[in-house]
Formats: sequence, C-alpha cells, structure tokens
Amino acid sequence: MSYEDFHDVAQQLLLKFDQLYSDHPNIEDSQLSDGVLTLTKNNFQKIIISRQSPVKEIWVATVSGGFHFRWDPEKKGWFDKQHQELEQFIQQNIL
Repeated sequence: MSYEDFHDVAQQLLLKFDQLYSDHPNIEDSQLSDGVLTLTKNNFQKIIISRQSPVKEIWVATVSGGFHFRWDPEKKGWFDKQHQELEQFIQQNIL
C-alpha cells in the first residue's frame, strides 16, 4: 500500500469513527484533527486513535495501554497481531 493509499484509507476510518462514536452514549466529546481522533468518555478518560504514517498503522491509546493495527488488504480491515479487528476491539474493550 502506498503512503497516499494509506492516508486515504486511514482518513476514511477516522471520519467513520468520528461520526459513529460522537453520538455514542459513553462518549462526551469527539475531536478529529490532523490524523488524530480523540474521544473523551463520560468519565473523562480519553481514547486516542491516530494515523501513524511512517509504519502505516492505526494506533489506539487508552488508559489500559497502546494497541497497533495494520491494514489487511485481503480482509479489507484493520487488525492487530492477535487478528482482532479494530472496530470490534473498540466496541468490546474500550466503550
């Protein structure tokens, strides 16, 4: 995947998450700026989802740690090393 393709796919993901989670009952605030989506939960904990261009990954930072996801072109999704899909990970472990 080229860097341009990575930026396009990553930006689409961040826009989707911003729209999806800005109305989530556990999210107080959602801000997207320059490849970084910051979700503030009702308990004021932050979830930071960011585009990491040099390694072509999406990183998720939470109070429980940092998690890295890579694009899988065959599955057309973002997966971590344990093969968990990013959106499923967020739904099950963060929100």
